[in-house]
Amino acid sequence: MKEEKLAEFLDVSIATHQGKIEWLSKMKTAAAKYPDLDRNVFRWDKVCYATAAVNNRVTDYDQRHNCGCCADSPIEVFPYFEEDGLKLYSSPACFHVGQANYGNGEIPAEGWDAKMREAGIPESIIAQIQKFFDNHKPKDWDEVEEDSDE
Repeated sequence: MKEEKLAEFLDVSIATHQGKIEWLSKMKTAAAKYPDLDRNVFRWDKVCYATAAVNNRVTDYDQRHNCGCCADSPIEVFPYFEEDGLKLYSSPACFHVGQANYGNGEIPAEGWDAKMREAGIPESIIAQIQKFFDNHKPKDWDEVEEDSDE
């Protein structure tokens, strides 16, 4: 019985480590292809492997608020390109594009799009982020009708 448990444990361990070894091997290949590939660690242990060589080829992005408790939390965007099952992020890996507006929509940072253009990020990505802001505009409370139940 002990031998069966040990064998099962070893099989699971081999499978787990084999996946890590395959990922490391792919990353080593990517590092040889992109000599400037760098490991960046951001808040909440978000790890990005970034290279400027993919800036003009990024096809998608991760987006998040930097803080889960602050009502004016910065919005971060991490553009990336997928190659051989790896997410290769632009360099810089993170762009501050705006901030939450105290539960009332999102506010774009001044010049956020120019910074992305300067880095060579494709217009298609910039347009997607702009669409996010267009869909999450703050309400103008002066134009909201007052509750008539007073």
